[in-house]
Amino acid sequence: MAISASVGDLTTTTVEESTVERSRRRRGTNQRLLSPRDLLFAVPIALGPWLLSGDTGRYTTAVTAGCYALVVLSMQWVVGFAGMLVLGYPALFGTGAYVSAILTTRYDWPFAAAAAAAVVTVIALAAVLTPTLRLHGVYLALATLAFVFIFGEAVLFWSTYTGGVAGLVGIPSLPFTKPSGFRRHVPYSAVWTLVVVVVVVTRRFKATRAGRSLFALNEDEDIAASVGIDAARARLQIWLASAALSGLAGTLYAHHIRYLSAGQFDVATSLELIAMLIVGGIVSPIGAVLGVAYFVMVPELFRSVGEYRAFFFGTSLLVIVTLAPGGLVTVPDRIRSVAASIRTRQGSRG
Repeated sequence: MAISASVGDLTTTTVEESTVERSRRRRGTNQRLLSPRDLLFAVPIALGPWLLSGDTGRYTTAVTAGCYALVVLSMQWVVGFAGMLVLGYPALFGTGAYVSAILTTRYDWPFAAAAAAAVVTVIALAAVLTPTLRLHGVYLALATLAFVFIFGEAVLFWSTYTGGVAGLVGIPSLPFTKPSGFRRHVPYSAVWTLVVVVVVVTRRFKATRAGRSLFALNEDEDIAASVGIDAARARLQIWLASAALSGLAGTLYAHHIRYLSAGQFDVATSLELIAMLIVGGIVSPIGAVLGVAYFVMVPELFRSVGEYRAFFFGTSLLVIVTLAPGGLVTVPDRIRSVAASIRTRQGSRG
């Protein structure tokens, strides 16, 4: 009996390792913590306060982009890793923003306490929405998208607290922020430091047993369940962690922008967030940040063409998803692959 049990355990372990290893290879999981590509990603972020200090508009946009990057990274955990097409993130993001803003504006709470309360509220809200996770595919997408509509109506209904159509104004800025000196960089430093930390943690998580289990669930839920992976528990845990990060991003966003309205968290925002994730790289943390940067920077490059800007931007998106379906993060690999193919053809002709 002991020998039979041992063989059974060994078989189960082998099947599980085979499943997650195949999933890891297909998804291109990279266990290295730093690479030259990572350095190219980190250097501009580190130099940002000095490169953008002379342009208030671009500086503000850079901090806002960092907040969006946190939301897209949180989406990646659920959409990219767990394979759940959840489109309700503007509601989670907005709940974190409004709760923190209301507590600090209406009730004079300190930022730290308000941020903690906002994150807890978002986690509780995500827990209430947990039954929708039983749905799959477009049904899950539609159910979570409906929550974005409900959130918008709730903001308008509770206008006494949220400001309704006029919006919520006079939100305090982040602590320690000053209009001059180094402290004027507090919002940028806080947001982008958190982005870098989340990227590193996400990279390490992908290489852990829990991360590989999520990829295995995404690849084939039946096989994953057959080797002892609890699908419901794994997805619930990543969903709540993702919600917490979205709520934290919302608090940073609210105290950076210092103005909130329902239009900032609508269905258009949901579609924009999922597009950022897809364009950058649905399973790459750096790709998620690249997707946000693309949506922020490229429209500015087309500003000179005036009313045709949307046309050229849309065309560029079509080119990316057609030629690099794995996202912007795969473009260097695609270029190397094409170059190698050309050299091979030239060599065969010679």
